[in-house]
Amino acid sequence: MKTLRVGVIDGEQTRGVFWVKVDARDIYCGVKGVSYHSSYHDSGEIHITRQASPQVEPPAAGFTCYHGINEPFRVSRPNQLRGSVLLGCAALPTDEASLEDFEVIGNKKYDGIVYVDTRLFGNAIGIRAWASRPNYFFERMPQPPGFRTIFDLQLCWIVVDVENG
Repeated sequence: MKTLRVGVIDGEQTRGVFWVKVDARDIYCGVKGVSYHSSYHDSGEIHITRQASPQVEPPAAGFTCYHGINEPFRVSRPNQLRGSVLLGCAALPTDEASLEDFEVIGNKKYDGIVYVDTRLFGNAIGIRAWASRPNYFFERMPQPPGFRTIFDLQLCWIVVDVENG
């Protein structure tokens, strides 16, 4: 399983806030410490799942996916995707007290890390994860600024997009 983390940096520390995990058939994403995550399965079903309640108070962040627990959404299978599909969204405040709820990314090994400097944003950031067929998401912009391949996936591309919250 490949793991991608989105880390926010405030000039001193980098904290892991958002995660995406991809295996040969499924994609999962969520916010570290929040009790919901979304999944996109080989069957083409996308849904949100409640995880076990955290042992500590969850961070000041929200995670959402427009595909509900009781009403999963069906799209093409990941390896047959003909466009892009939203996997999930997170919103989190960027103040120091809120970011302290997330663990510092130290020397842990990940397959990819996307760094976001919170000093470039306002009081909150929004993070979205997309699944897309290779080369489709940026089809009209062959070399988009700021876009880098983090790891190659047979299944589909994972695109992470960050904006002011």
